Amino acid sequence: MVIIALLGLAARIAILGLAVMVALLGLAVIIALVAAVVLKKTRVGLHLRAVGENPATADAVGINVTAYKYGATCIGSGIAALGGLFYIMDYSGSPEAYLNIEPFGWLAIALVIFALWRPYLSFFGSMIFGALFVAGSFIPGLLGLTLPMSATPLLEMLP
Repeated sequence: MVIIALLGLAARIAILGLAVMVALLGLAVIIALVAAVVLKKTRVGLHLRAVGENPATADAVGINVTAYKYGATCIGSGIAALGGLFYIMDYSGSPEAYLNIEPFGWLAIALVIFALWRPYLSFFGSMIFGALFVAGSFIPGLLGLTLPMSATPLLEMLP
């Protein structure tokens, strides 16, 4: 009886964890879309882009450069913390938990360059890069191929 109760509790915890992951994924999509709209369509976004392009000129126009820099840094740090939380929740039970974080930073830099610093394009580009990142693990299985270990890094270079 105790074992059955513990299994039921474990199933509830797993379902709760999945619900939190889905909520974080939805929150990430909402944050990306809101950030794109704010940066492109509002006065705050125009000021923030001006501060990023040339702080001296933005200061000469009367924009509080220090406030925008601190605000953008705090908001960006909060978004990065949510990304770290998602990573830990997703990979903490995996045997590869601490081996796969390095490529994500390089993918983020490549994504910014790929999207030409446009928030809308970065949303779709991240979907493409994520699909290519995962595809390296699934291509051999889908095609029914047995590849040597030396071919694995080649598939991991897809993005």
